[in-house]
This record gives sequence, structure tokens and C-alpha cells, in this order.
Amino acid sequence: MRESSVIEAVKKDKKGVVTHFMMSNGQVYDYATALRMAETGQLANVEVKEQNGRKFLHNTSGNNKYSNPEDFPLFD
Repeated sequence: MRESSVIEAVKKDKKGVVTHFMMSNGQVYDYATALRMAETGQLANVEVKEQNGRKFLHNTSGNNKYSNPEDFPLFD
């Protein structure tokens, strides 16, 4: 069984919207890929939520400091 990845940091566009995620192993994925990974259980610290017909990622690690992807540390 494959080990789940953990999101460590995010990249945002000029508008402040999260576009990419850096995993604990250094790999970087775009939002759509990370969303699919979370839906299939490949990400350990986020889950997929749906609101107003749109899917988004929400932190599940129990660390309230990073409850949303926008709150994770940034990377370049």
C-alpha cells in the first residue's frame, strides 16, 4: 500500500489563490491534481469538502493553525 503524502506548503497566484502544493517529499502538484489525490486518500492531512457545487481542500491534521490551504506556509 502506498504511503499518503502530506502537504507542507502552498504557492499562490497574484490574487492570493492557491495554485500549487508542495508535499513533504518535495514533489509539487497543481490544485486539480492535489484534489484528485485527496479524493483517493493519497493525502494524509486534507480532505475534500463541497460547498455551492465546488470542491475544495480542507486540513484534517487537527492543527487549527492551518485549517485551510491558504493558511499553509508559502513556497516559491
